[in-house]
Amino acid sequence: MMKLIEILFGRRRPEIPSTDTTIEAEFGRIRMTEPETKAQWLRLQRALEQQAAPSRAQSRLVPRLAFRAAIIAVALAGVYLYFISDSPARDIFVTERGQQTRLVLQDSSEVTLNYETELVVQKLPPEKPRLLALKGEAYFRVRHNQTPFIVSTDVADVQVVGTEFNLRSRDGLLEVAVTKGIVRVTASRDGKDSSLTLTQNEMAVCMHNAFPWKTGNIPSPEYPGWMEGKLFFNRTSFAAACRELEMRYDISISIEEGNVKSEVVTGVLSAGDPESAISALCGLTGRKFKQNGNEYFIY
Repeated sequence: MMKLIEILFGRRRPEIPSTDTTIEAEFGRIRMTEPETKAQWLRLQRALEQQAAPSRAQSRLVPRLAFRAAIIAVALAGVYLYFISDSPARDIFVTERGQQTRLVLQDSSEVTLNYETELVVQKLPPEKPRLLALKGEAYFRVRHNQTPFIVSTDVADVQVVGTEFNLRSRDGLLEVAVTKGIVRVTASRDGKDSSLTLTQNEMAVCMHNAFPWKTGNIPSPEYPGWMEGKLFFNRTSFAAACRELEMRYDISISIEEGNVKSEVVTGVLSAGDPESAISALCGLTGRKFKQNGNEYFIY
């Protein structure tokens, strides 16, 4: 069982997704991994669609609809119970704006979650691969053993055996940076797989509908820096940099001049407080800002 060893900002707030979201995720998982279940699910969908079709006999419309509604309810309840009972147990951890959380997994691997991040950890026997899903950003220190450690994102999968790396998956872009060891990044597109191996100090990115590619070496020994209160920008759009500050400090930033949003910035910002961070960001582009409580206006 996972246990929380340190909360860096705010309090731990593990959140359980809504029932609809959970069911949808489980349906997707099983439809991809179990061909026979996929076929059964498709047959059930067709049957439900046929049962829900309007009747031509208007005089018997109400009783037939009631009967069909009952059939649909029973069928969906059965599907729900099947998928839930068949699904492995999992732990879900969520950080909100301005929060960072450090976790120790069952295998003693350590994970530090950055702000606005969701991590799902499947509870599987020790001899099975260690499976996680990430949305957001996290730093991993993976304990070496005989089973693979696989982190899935909505863009690609990252597999390691024992290493340290930063993983960021936001807005359809995956960024992987290896600080120690070796990782493999794999993406699937149109039935084809492409894998890329990264060694110490190497970085790679991967976008939706594309395969991963190396971008060079880690820009600084202090990278990724967010755990020590620093923010690294490498040809980052001004709008994306502002969004990073919004998540980091739980503030609102408005850019009054539209052209500045597409400007790119490169540099390291000290993230001690929002005002100094915004001041440094504006200094990179020659902009100014004004403040009204938690709202900042850049002009």
